[in-house]
Formats: sequence, C-alpha cells, structure tokens
Amino acid sequence: FNVQQTNLQETKPEKWEALKEQFKIPAIKDEQGMLTVPLIDAMVREQQWICPIYSKEGNSAYHARGEDNHIVVPLKGQFKDGENFYSTLLHEMAHSTGEPEHLNREKGVIFGDKQYAKEELVAELTSATVGQSLGISTHIREENAMYLKNWLGALKEDPKFIYNILADVGKASNMIQEHTARMEQYLTPEERFTQAVLQDNRPVLEQMKNEGFTPSSRLLESVAANHPTADNLETLHSTFGISLPSMEAEPAMKNMNEPQLGL
Repeated sequence: FNVQQTNLQETKPEKWEALKEQFKIPAIKDEQGMLTVPLIDAMVREQQWICPIYSKEGNSAYHARGEDNHIVVPLKGQFKDGENFYSTLLHEMAHSTGEPEHLNREKGVIFGDKQYAKEELVAELTSATVGQSLGISTHIREENAMYLKNWLGALKEDPKFIYNILADVGKASNMIQEHTARMEQYLTPEERFTQAVLQDNRPVLEQMKNEGFTPSSRLLESVAANHPTADNLETLHSTFGISLPSMEAEPAMKNMNEPQLGL
C-alpha cells in the first residue's frame, strides 16, 4: 500500500504533512567533526564482522536474521552525533551475536513478548558495555524504557532472569571486543594516529613521527571531536609538538527524524 496513490494530501493535508515528517529520511550532515572509532570503522570498511554490515542512506537500523543474516545502519551523517551512530551499530551487532551459529540466543517473535524484551535489553546493555570500553558515551535508549516493565515483571517471577541477561551481555560483549581488537592491522595511517592519541600510545606516536607522518588539520579536527583527555593531549604535544584545545561534549537535542532501531 502506497499512501502517495491516495487522495490523502487533498482530503487531510495536516495528516499528509505529519506522515511526510514522520517518515522523512534524515538529512545527511558532513561527518567531519563527528566522533570516530577507528577500530569499528575499519571493521565495517573491511567487512570483518560475523555478518555483512551495510551503512547506507535510510531511516532505520536493523539486523536481519536467518540465511540473509546482515546488518543495515544509516550513514553516520544522518545521526545527531557520532555517539548515537556507534551505539546504534553496536546494538545491531549485539543482536547478530545471538544467531544459531554463534551464541544461539532465543530472541522471541512478537514485539514486546518476554524473549523479545530480553533480547532488546541484551543488545542495549551490550552496546553500552562495549561502547564504554571504546570511549563512546552511551546510555540506555529512551525508546527501550518500555522493556523495563517486562524485565521487572520477569524478575519477580524468576530472580535468575537478571543473571541470565548479564551472562548473555557478557558473552556478546566479549565477542564484539575480541573481533574489534583484531582490527589494528586494517587501520589506515590516519586511523592509527587517532587510535594512538586516544589510547595514550606514546610508542606508536613516536614511531609515526619518526616515519615522517604529519597529521593534517582535518585529521586534528577529527581527533579533537573525540573529546581527548588531558593525558591524550599531553601525549600528543610531547610527541608531535601539537597542541589541541580541549573540547567538551555538547548536549545533543533529540532529533525526531533520527534513524530508528529495529530488532
């Protein structure tokens, strides 16, 4: 059914405009100045995850189960900030770890049922856990608050439920972190530089300096967008003689057109 084939625009123009706004694909922003996570970027670019990841223009992110196992996520520039892009991607990656050939989690079928809610919580907590380890400021999503009711109800019926969730989160997080750690070999020089600055990896920075690597102003702007710590900035200054201003994260406004999650 295609609403454009109806007379809704003429008969109910307000409803028509509301639907257009609801399903409008977010505008693509320049990704320069947005958070970057080199290891995740390399994983997506080189297709090194357990299933294909397709980042393309759209208004939804989802993991497709079964034989056509893959992940789709909108372009980073469609999100209000880089943190939300990576959190969303990690959320869908967490879902993909539950496939039968991997961690084999029961995911549920009907939206809102106990197993569906549990899987959504596992994905969200995994995203937050892995995100924190990668330096991404993450939080439980507002749209997943509905699952807390199911979660608390299940806890009353079975106190072991929380342990099952945390066990699944631990397994999924470990799987993502193990794959991510192997991405060093795929980093471009620019990604390697960014990674070294954010990890205070002085030996790598000194090696790159000795090899003649010179970071561009655009790269330094990208590094600054990752909100480096005082230690990060000191290491960069002592190795490359470069001083960057400390950037505080700005509170993001909720974007009603931001891409939505899908199980």
